[in-house]
Amino acid sequence: MPAQTRDALPVTLLGLDANAAASSTNSIPVRDYASTSQSATAVSVGTTATLLCNARTTRTSLQIINNSTTVVYVGTSAVTTATGAVLAGAVGAVLNVPVRSALYAIVASGTADVRVLDIFE
Repeated sequence: MPAQTRDALPVTLLGLDANAAASSTNSIPVRDYASTSQSATAVSVGTTATLLCNARTTRTSLQIINNSTTVVYVGTSAVTTATGAVLAGAVGAVLNVPVRSALYAIVASGTADVRVLDIFE
């Protein structure tokens, strides 16, 4: 379900006359994120590119959380340990990724336990 836009709230911005009437130039639309959905998954990442999440055009937030002490490298389907974004090898390390495309991960050796929290409309 798409996020809902509510009536704009009047705000006072610095530099505006405090007695000015609220208008579309000094209002901020408020989004209702209570209507968002989420997906939480566990993924075992190995030494070949492993799919973390599929592409999602309505994604609003994506967190990759390391649940192991193995360094994880995140990127496209062609990710390698030389090209991926580094997710530190510490339990609880988090990588916030502002993308709507599919993401993959790889490790140099062994496996890593990774959690994926995908929030979408």
